[in-house]
Amino acid sequence: MHTENASGVRCFQTMVPMRDGIRLNTFVFLPESGGPRYPVILHRTPYGITSPEAQSVTDCTRAWLPSAKEPFRGSILRGWRRIVAHGYAAVYQDTRGRYGSEGEDHVYGDDATDGYDTLEWIANQPWTNQMVGMSGSSAGATTTFAAASQRHPSLRAFFIQVGGSSIYDAECWPPPGTTPRRFYLRGDGSLTAVGPGGAPRHYVYDPRQPIPTRGGRNMLIDAGPRDQRPVQALPNYGVIYRGERLTEDLTIAGAVRVTLHVQCNCRDTDFVAKLIEVEPDGRALLLMDGVVRAMYRDGATEPQHLLPDHVYRLTIHLGDIHHTFRAGNCLQVDVTSSNFPRRARNTNSGNPVLAHDTEAAIRVATNTVHHADRTPSFVELPVLHP
Repeated sequence: MHTENASGVRCFQTMVPMRDGIRLNTFVFLPESGGPRYPVILHRTPYGITSPEAQSVTDCTRAWLPSAKEPFRGSILRGWRRIVAHGYAAVYQDTRGRYGSEGEDHVYGDDATDGYDTLEWIANQPWTNQMVGMSGSSAGATTTFAAASQRHPSLRAFFIQVGGSSIYDAECWPPPGTTPRRFYLRGDGSLTAVGPGGAPRHYVYDPRQPIPTRGGRNMLIDAGPRDQRPVQALPNYGVIYRGERLTEDLTIAGAVRVTLHVQCNCRDTDFVAKLIEVEPDGRALLLMDGVVRAMYRDGATEPQHLLPDHVYRLTIHLGDIHHTFRAGNCLQVDVTSSNFPRRARNTNSGNPVLAHDTEAAIRVATNTVHHADRTPSFVELPVLHP
C-alpha cells in the first residue's frame, strides 16, 4: 500500500477477479483517518483511470500506470482527493479489455455482470461498510446504469450525467413511478401511442456503402448527441418514424427497447435502431442506439439464418437513460442496417466471422419493417411520472 505524502491518504492497486476469472485493474484510495470501515464511491470507466491519452488502450501489461513517479495522476483520478476528504473510500476501475484490465472489450456487453462482481468484491473488503455509491458521466454513466440494473444490495445510490439529463440520484433503478409505454412505428412514417398499422416499408442496405457513425456512446470516435440529418440524407439510409410535437415535457428513466418485425432477402443482416429528439429548428439529436445481428437474434449462440419469405420478431436493446424530451420537440426512431465504424459492417453473407469475408461474399440486402396488427414494430420507453 502506498501513502500519499501530502495528505496521508492510503492507496493501492489490485486486479479484481470476475466470475469468469478475468481480472480488472482497480485503484483504491482510503481516507487518512476514521474507519476502519468507510462508505465507498465506485467509478468504472473505459477511458483509462490513469492513462488519459489513449496509450496502450488494450494492453493490460503497460496501460495501468503512465508513470511510476506519479501514481496519483490521470484524467479519471482527479476527483479522489475530494472524495476521501469527505470520509469516503474512492474506487476506480478500468472496464474489461480496456487499459490495465484483462479480457476482451465487448463495448458495454459485460458491464452489468462485471459491475455486480466488483460490488461483491468491495462488499467483502475489510475497509468498507457495504454502503456504495456509483458515479459516472458519458460512458461511465452507461457502466453505472448497467451495474445498477443487477440490484446488488450494497449499491445505495448513483450519480450520473447522460445526454441532456441532469445528474440523477436514486437508491434503485429504474426509479419509482416509472411505467413502460409503447410508441408504434407505422407504415406512414409516424410514431404514435395509438397502435400499429400500415403497409411494410423497405430500404436497401449495401455493405459497400455503410451509413457512417455520427455521435452516440463512443469512446475513440465522434461521440455525443450529434445531429443525424447529414447521414439521414444519404441514399438508402433506412426508414424514419417521427411523432407529433409534444405538448408537455416527457421524462424517461430506465431501459429503452425497440421491437421490430422484419424481413430480409439475405441469410443475415444487421438492424440498427436510434432514439432521436427532434428540435423545432429541425436538428435530429441522437440520444441512444443499438444493434442486433439478425441471425443471432433472441440471444442465439448458433446462427439462425433468415429465410426471405419469413417475418421475424427481434428486439434491440438501446441501453439505459434518464432524459427529458421538451415540450415542442418530437420523438423519432430511425431504423437502418449499419453504423460504421462503431460497428463492423455486416456483409449479409450469413458467415459467422465477417472479417473472413472477401468482396465476393458481400450481398446487397433489401430489408423490410412491418407494421400490421399481427406484426407490430414499436419502441418501449420507461416513462417517469411526476
